[in-house]
Amino acid sequence: MGNPMSLEQKNSTDEIDLLDLLLQLWNGKKTIITTVCIAIVLAIGYLAVAKEKWTSTAIITPPQLGQLADYPTAVAVIDPSNSKDISNDVFANFVSRISAETLTFLPETPLDIKPTNSGRNDSFTVSFSAETAKDAQKSLVAVLNKVNKQTSSSYYSNAAKALEVRMQAINTALDAQIKTAQEKKARRLNALSEALKVAEATNTKSVTVKEVTALSDEMLFMLGEPALKTIIANETSWPLYLSDGYYSNRETLQALREIKLSDSGNDKFEAFSFSQQPSLPVIKDAPKKSLILILSVLLGGLIGAGIVLCKGLIRNIREKPPVGMMI
Repeated sequence: MGNPMSLEQKNSTDEIDLLDLLLQLWNGKKTIITTVCIAIVLAIGYLAVAKEKWTSTAIITPPQLGQLADYPTAVAVIDPSNSKDISNDVFANFVSRISAETLTFLPETPLDIKPTNSGRNDSFTVSFSAETAKDAQKSLVAVLNKVNKQTSSSYYSNAAKALEVRMQAINTALDAQIKTAQEKKARRLNALSEALKVAEATNTKSVTVKEVTALSDEMLFMLGEPALKTIIANETSWPLYLSDGYYSNRETLQALREIKLSDSGNDKFEAFSFSQQPSLPVIKDAPKKSLILILSVLLGGLIGAGIVLCKGLIRNIREKPPVGMMI
C-alpha cells in the first residue's frame, strides 16, 4: 500500500519544477523577445530577396474542325480512305509537343501540363510560373502559340508531301493508261493493215460475213478491201479510247491541283480550344509572407526558450553543492 505523503510530495515537486520552468522563461523574456525579433528580421530579409512565384493556368481541349482551317478538306481529297479523327489526332500531337517543351526549361520547371481529369485525355491544364503575374500569363500564351505554330507547320508540311506523292502517283497512272491505250490502238491498226494486205492478196472486195463484230484479227480480211481501207482511215484519226478509270483519275488530279495549302490557312490553324483562357494570377504561390512570419515567430520563440532553459540548467549545475558536502 502506497504512502499518501510520498505521493503528495511528488506532486508538490512537479508543481515546483513547472513553476520554476515558467519563472525561468519569464526572467529570460528579454532573450526570447530578442531571438524572436532576430528571426523576424531574418524572415523579412528573406522575403525582400526571395523570388516571387506567380502561376498562370489555362485549360485546353481538342479543336473544332473549323479551327483547323483548310487542313481537313485537304486531307479528305488527298486521302479519302483516312478514317482518323483529325481533331483528336492534332490535339494529341499538340499535347505531346507541350510535354516535350517542358524539358527545354530544365533544371527549372516553370511549364507544366497534366490532365484536368485524371485518366482522361480530352482536357489538359497547362501552367507557367514566373516572377510576376503578367510575365506568367504572357509566357504561357507565348508557349501555347509557339507549340501551336510547330504543330501547324508539321501537319501542313506532311500534307504538302502527301499531296505531292499522290499527284505523282496519279500522273504515273495516267501515263500508264495513255500508253496502254496507244498500244491497243497500234495493235488494232496493225491488225487492220495486215488484214488489208490479205484482202488485197485474195482480191476480197466485199463483206463475206454477217457477224462483223465476232471476227478475230486473223479473219478481218473477210471485211473486204474497201471496208478495211475505210476503217483504217477512220480509226487512224480517232482519239485514243481511254477507260473510265482514266477520266476518274483526271478528275481526282484536278481536285488535287485545286488544293491550296496556303500560309494564311497555316496561320489560322489552331491545334486546341480554350476551355479556360490563360489566367492573370491574383495570388502568388511563393513566398507566403504570413506563413513565413508566423513560422519565424515560433522558431525565434523556441530558440529563445531553449537558450534561457540551457542557461538555467548550467546555472543550477554550478550552484549545486558537491556530493561530499551533502553528507
